Amino acid sequence: MVPDPPTANRIVDSVPDVLPEETIYRRCVPGWFKRKTKQPSIMDFLPRPWESEESPGDTDGLSVTRAKFTTPQVASICPITRKKYHVAELTVRFVQGLELSVKKKPLPHDPGHAIIPELNSLDRRDADKETRMKEKAIQLRDHATMVLIVDQK
Repeated sequence: MVPDPPTANRIVDSVPDVLPEETIYRRCVPGWFKRKTKQPSIMDFLPRPWESEESPGDTDGLSVTRAKFTTPQVASICPITRKKYHVAELTVRFVQGLELSVKKKPLPHDPGHAIIPELNSLDRRDADKETRMKEKAIQLRDHATMVLIVDQK
């Protein structure tokens, strides 16, 4: 159930802005993970692509979760599918050093939800912007630390 706008606004207003010294988590798809190098895939740091009006991908940006609001174990579970993912960790300061921002976008089930708005599905539709996005995604992947690797049975 989606809360009414006044409730949604209260959630946003009650959550502090993201600070450079914070740590963020990003869920990583187990099938893309390179066990040998313990490295996530570049795909884990790119927004889901625009496919159609019905499937627009990550139009507002790449989703992350603020570590100060959760644990890697909780962050690993998709709230919609309940599927478990690996979890990578990054500092906000590093992300900002790539000329990207991290903006709070709390959800009723995840007050620590945030986005990296510059990594969005609309910009992936432009070849030049997608190339720059992939360069940023490689840097994010290379700097990320895996903090949770789930068993895949």
